[in-house]
Amino acid sequence: MDYKQMPDGHLLLKFGPRVWSLEGSACFPGSGAPITELKIFDLNSDMKLRPALALGTTLYGPGPASQDFTVSNDWSRVTEFDKPDANTDSWTSTTWCITTNNHKDSAGGFVYEKCGEKEDVQGPNPPVLKELRQ
Repeated sequence: MDYKQMPDGHLLLKFGPRVWSLEGSACFPGSGAPITELKIFDLNSDMKLRPALALGTTLYGPGPASQDFTVSNDWSRVTEFDKPDANTDSWTSTTWCITTNNHKDSAGGFVYEKCGEKEDVQGPNPPVLKELRQ
């Protein structure tokens, strides 16, 4: 977990990026496929965690063959990289930009909104989720 103090007193909490696997069992069958995750929460003085961004997927199924993330130093931009096919070096990217949350029950704060998409890009180098690039 990492955190970023915002000028207005809000605290952003970041979990990930990480990759993990849910193994199958008789009660809860899982694929054992890698699962990626990056979550950012907004914490205000009311001590309530509010989701600001939730990214990730299960790989090797109907989703991408690989995934990675980058977060700018000031946390204003998060980029999600997807490699749609294991047989290509081409990636796509979706960028999320931080903005003020104006929803009526948000207590102000921040959320991330999609602010860009690109095709045929390079994944992060060096990779953040190194275990997916072996």
